[in-house]
Amino acid sequence: MKLRARARRLVLQLAVLTLGLATPASAGPVFEAASPDILGTVLGAPAIGVHPTWMVAAVHLGELALAGRGESAEAGPSETTTVRRSRPMAPRLEGDHSVGRVIEVGGRSDLGYEYHEHFNRPGALDDPAIESGSSLSLDPTTQALLIQGPESGRQRVTLSYRFTSPFPMKELVGELEGEIQGSEADAVQLMLSPNGREYGFAPHAYGRPNGNAFRLTTVGSDRFEDSHGFWVRIAADLGPKSSVVVRGFRTACRVKPPWRPQVTLQPQEDGLAIYRETFQSTRLIHLAEIENGSALEWDAGRMFIRGQRSGPVRVAVRQRFVTPVPLRAIVVRVRNAANRQEGGAANLVGLSLDGQSLVVREATPASAGLFEGETEVRLDDPARLAEARQFFLHIELSNRAGAPAIPSNWVSCIEVVARTAGPDAMARISALPAGAERR
Repeated sequence: MKLRARARRLVLQLAVLTLGLATPASAGPVFEAASPDILGTVLGAPAIGVHPTWMVAAVHLGELALAGRGESAEAGPSETTTVRRSRPMAPRLEGDHSVGRVIEVGGRSDLGYEYHEHFNRPGALDDPAIESGSSLSLDPTTQALLIQGPESGRQRVTLSYRFTSPFPMKELVGELEGEIQGSEADAVQLMLSPNGREYGFAPHAYGRPNGNAFRLTTVGSDRFEDSHGFWVRIAADLGPKSSVVVRGFRTACRVKPPWRPQVTLQPQEDGLAIYRETFQSTRLIHLAEIENGSALEWDAGRMFIRGQRSGPVRVAVRQRFVTPVPLRAIVVRVRNAANRQEGGAANLVGLSLDGQSLVVREATPASAGLFEGETEVRLDDPARLAEARQFFLHIELSNRAGAPAIPSNWVSCIEVVARTAGPDAMARISALPAGAERR
C-alpha cells in the first residue's frame, strides 16, 4: 500500500512538472485577448479596434539571472534542457540565417537586469538573429559555441540579440568571453546599437595560431540612456582554418519603472481597454505590489512558488488599474495551476475597488487534487462599481508544505478586459484642455 501511494505521488509530481514546462515560447498567448465570449456576451461589444496601452508582443526570455530563481546560468543546463549528444548541434536555420526572438527586459526588484548565455543548452541559439549560421554549432564536448571559418575565402558571421522593455533602460554593459584561433586577419567583435542598424566602435580580439583567449567588454553611451530597446551583436570575420569558441555572453542594464506600481488603461473610442500579462519578463514586479516577493520565482511564461518543508508559503499580488473615465464592467481571466493534493496548494483571484475589500472572488476548487485552468472573475453591476475609475486585481498563491523540487502553484497568463463610459464620455475627455479637471 505504501509503495502504491509513493507511486501515485511520483506520477502526480511528474504531471505537475510536465504541465508547468509544457508552454513553449512559440505558442504565443494562452488565450485570445479579444475573446468573443468576454467582449460580446459580457461587455456587449465587438472585438474590433481594441488596443491596450500596456500590451506588449509575445517575446521570449533567454536565461534570466534573477535572485531567488533557484538556478543560475553558471549552474549549467536546467533539468528541462539536459541533453547529451555525441556531435555538435547546428541551429535551426532558414537558408543560412534565423530571425531570432525579441527579449523583453523586466528587471529585478533592485532595478537590475542580466541576460546570461553560456551556450551549453540546446536552445542557446534560439534568441539571436543569425547571419551565415551554417558555420555555427553547439559543441557538447566543450559546452560552448563553435564558429568555424570557411574552407576558402572569408566569411562574416553575426549573432544579433534584440532587447526591449516597457520601461526606460540605462547603464548598458555587454561582455563576451572565449578564444579565437587563426591569423591576425581573423577577428571577433562585440557591438552595441540603439536601432539595429548603426553600430559604433566595438572592442575586438584577433586570431593567433595557438589561440588567443579574450574577454571583451563594451559600455553603452549616452545614446542608450532612457531607451526602450537596444541590440547587441557578436560578429566574427574569419578565413580558412580559423575558429572562435564562445564560452559566455552577458548583457546587463538597469530599468526605470514608473514611480507608482499601477497600470493606466486608455480606452478606445468604443470604450474598451485590454491588458494582458504573459510573463515573458519580470515587469510585473514594477506594475504591482507583491507581498512576500522573495518566495515568488519567475520563468519564461509564468510566475510560481514552491513548497517549503519548513512550513506554509503565501504570496499576494495586488495590481492597481486606473482609467480616465468611469468603469462600466470588468472581466478578468487568470490561467493558473495548483497542486492541492501534494502540498495543499490553492490560488485565489479577486477584485476590489479600494485595494482591501474584495467585491468578487474565486478560488481553485477544493475538490481538485491538481487544478490547471482559467479562473474568471467579473464585476458588471453599475451599483457596485459606483462610477469608479480604479480597481485592484488580487492574486494569492499559497501552500501548506511540499517538495521544493517542483512548483506547487503558478500563473501563466492574466487578461483584464474593462468597459468604460461610452464614446460620448470619451469625446468629452478628449476635448478637455491640458490640466483641466476631469469629472
